[in-house]
Amino acid sequence: METDYLIVGGGLAGGYASLSIREKDKNGKILLISEEKELPYDRVPLSKEFLLDKIAKEQLYITTREELESNAVNVELGRRVIQIDLSNRVAKLDNNEKVSFKKILISTGGSPRRLRIEGSNLDGIYYFRTLDDAERIKSKLSSVGNVIIVGGGFIGCELASALNVKGLKVTIVEMLDSLLGAVLDKEMATWITKYFLDKGVNLKLNTRISKFIGENNKVIGVETDKGEIIKGDLVIVAVGISPNDSLAKDAGLKVDNGVIVNEYLESDVKGVFSAGDVARFLSPIYNEYMRIEHYDVAVKQGKIAGYNMVGEMKKFDEIPYFFSRMFDAKLNFKVYGVLNRYDNIVQRGPDGKGGMIRFYLKGNVINGIMLVNASLRESVIKRLIRKKVDDVEKLRSGKLEEIS
Repeated sequence: METDYLIVGGGLAGGYASLSIREKDKNGKILLISEEKELPYDRVPLSKEFLLDKIAKEQLYITTREELESNAVNVELGRRVIQIDLSNRVAKLDNNEKVSFKKILISTGGSPRRLRIEGSNLDGIYYFRTLDDAERIKSKLSSVGNVIIVGGGFIGCELASALNVKGLKVTIVEMLDSLLGAVLDKEMATWITKYFLDKGVNLKLNTRISKFIGENNKVIGVETDKGEIIKGDLVIVAVGISPNDSLAKDAGLKVDNGVIVNEYLESDVKGVFSAGDVARFLSPIYNEYMRIEHYDVAVKQGKIAGYNMVGEMKKFDEIPYFFSRMFDAKLNFKVYGVLNRYDNIVQRGPDGKGGMIRFYLKGNVINGIMLVNASLRESVIKRLIRKKVDDVEKLRSGKLEEIS
């Protein structure tokens, strides 16, 4: 099999890359290979609206087979690339078929980190990443009352909030002393922890799982490192993902918690690109390498990688952005920039509706902005990020449009 453009991975980045390539190159052969059996889809609603039956499966897909066929994008679903020979530009599939290519995009995403502890093979333990994972969990919810979620990051919190809204008793087991403690500042993490407690979510903080407890080969609870037994009909493990970069590493590409690419999303081998959760890219804005696991980055990187594979060579110079919705959109986060470069935090609000905006500054330069149940025009935000502010008090009470 031969193709001009080979896309390895059928997630958001791969899906949008294929359409961007066709937008600029009307004749080149495009082949997208996905290990999943689904067409490219949006993962964001899986832990929220999909579990709450607010969105149907069909609404998750970013494209249709008809659209791909009309754009002459060939798709191989349920297939995996197991080897890439960059010298000869040949990829080998898990059915031993070989594909020769001219340019390649590695958009292999990530895989959930797994707990290797006693009882990990029991039925009723789920990891959350794919549409198939979400469908399997969703099918069990009508027959369970108590759910244990291992991990208090964004996915764990989104799952807990959705299941709480559905009326289930939810316990989060988190090894840190607060929810979202690995990504938010101490004050904000403490605030959201209290929010979850007030909603009736049971929290076990500073706690690790030591083993799963089973009966008749089915999980019925967990035992913590403190010796406490927590009963549960279903356990969901959400302790982060690891980038699927081994294929790239075995091909001889540079990897470091992701595939290393420049600001054009191209690796150190010409014609070899990477995008999405697996890509560790050079940010021109912060002049450092980053890997961001979120919808917005995957979509925009996929589009730009597609354009660059055709030869346009556009920089990915977008401000990092992610969002989260919890408790049926009663609690909404939007984060622009980075939250780990600060020596001062300036908060605006809360306002009459409980909304607030937090500015993360290093010296007097804004590196990150967080909106909680608040809104601000994106054009203003983009002008504020990396801006030097002479009077930070203006951030607290002044007109932000004038500051920017």
